[in-house]
Amino acid sequence: MTALTPRTTKHIGQTEPDRTAPRAGGHPPWCTRDHRCTAAHVTGGEHVSQPERWKTSHGTLIATRYHNAQGGWVEIRTITRLDPQEAIAQAQCRHLIAVTHTVFNRVLGPGKDTNHA
Repeated sequence: MTALTPRTTKHIGQTEPDRTAPRAGGHPPWCTRDHRCTAAHVTGGEHVSQPERWKTSHGTLIATRYHNAQGGWVEIRTITRLDPQEAIAQAQCRHLIAVTHTVFNRVLGPGKDTNHA
């Protein structure tokens, strides 16, 4: 298993673990309150966290938390090198997607599979 090394000691949305209610100005504690946050000045805008980057031996994982009037979500991205051989690279991509789906089901519970081929 690859060890994960966060660049910060803060966790997504847990700068103050017991305070999930918005602070003065309507921002949750984890919100950047800068140009990325559009909640205060755009109808339908959203709060945005500072992206958290985790370096691994295989690349970088990046997570950014969001919240608007409809609820909250997290964007998770990965940057990793693939094998130079196309067939192997394609298999790596498909396997990463399948394993990610399995992990999501374990963490979030089974979802509706409507967007796969």
